[in-house]
Amino acid sequence: MRAYLLAIPVIALAGASAVFIEAEVAHPAKKGDLILGGQHWIEGMDAAKAEAAKTGKPILYLELFGRLDEKICCNNAATLRTTIFKNPDHAKWLSDHFVLAWHSVRPVPTVTIRFPDGRTVERAVSGNAASFVCLPDGRAIDVLPGVYDAPTYLSQLETARTFASSYTSANGSASVWTTFHAAKNSGSARTTAGKGVVESPALLASGLSYSLPPGAVSARASNGKLSMQDVSRTPMSAQDARQQFGIRPSTEAKMFAQAIQADTRQNLRFVRPAVHDLLGRLGGPVEVSSIDARIYKEILDVDLDDPQLGLVLPPTAAELEAQGKLPK
Repeated sequence: MRAYLLAIPVIALAGASAVFIEAEVAHPAKKGDLILGGQHWIEGMDAAKAEAAKTGKPILYLELFGRLDEKICCNNAATLRTTIFKNPDHAKWLSDHFVLAWHSVRPVPTVTIRFPDGRTVERAVSGNAASFVCLPDGRAIDVLPGVYDAPTYLSQLETARTFASSYTSANGSASVWTTFHAAKNSGSARTTAGKGVVESPALLASGLSYSLPPGAVSARASNGKLSMQDVSRTPMSAQDARQQFGIRPSTEAKMFAQAIQADTRQNLRFVRPAVHDLLGRLGGPVEVSSIDARIYKEILDVDLDDPQLGLVLPPTAAELEAQGKLPK
């Protein structure tokens, strides 16, 4: 189990604006379990497999940065929680067809902004979420990295659920697996519109940026199936981030919806084929714990073993002075 804490300084601004989408989370008696949209979510794979053994349902296993039962988690998980998991109709469909479970892969980095009038805003930066579709025994057969609009997310899950049934009925046929995971090559694209609109301004305000160690190469950049720019890693204003995806000026709610649509298009066109390519080469279902680090590193470009997640903060003049590094 990985356990990292990334400390990011508090940033004070003279003025700013923020739009929040808050998630109200109901907690049942068991710690880590929660109710979203009237439906029960279980924390951890072992508990999910025990429930799946009783019901025979496949498992929808959400991995995320931060915790699903807390207000601040990674932005893509928060978006799924708010737009899909909390919706009673969507939640019922999910619960009817899956055992719902979640797991935090590590804490989510946050930036806190203090306003002159005493208000504070806390924003998640970095991290991501991945929805694993698993057989009742917990082995993954498909993955939906990132965020999608509700109709697409549910449709992709239904396709994966049907495949799980067909694969099981065919006694784990290699040809059934290969046919389902046949993928077209991915191309070049900008991704993470929704995260970018939220995280890029936070990076810009805080002075944080991303940097690979000297000589290191991004796992995703070196993957021949993918050549994508994660916009959320670039410090910029929300307006500039929206322009990257052609999001038209409108109300905050409508621009939020446009960002989700942009993420959905790019994930279907580029990210999902890369998932199919990776799983197709594996040849069959795998334990989530044996594939999640590769999904994050090779497809989402997030190294779970990097304590800083590539985030760097230039030192202030006072810090350089304290370290004796100011030029004479």
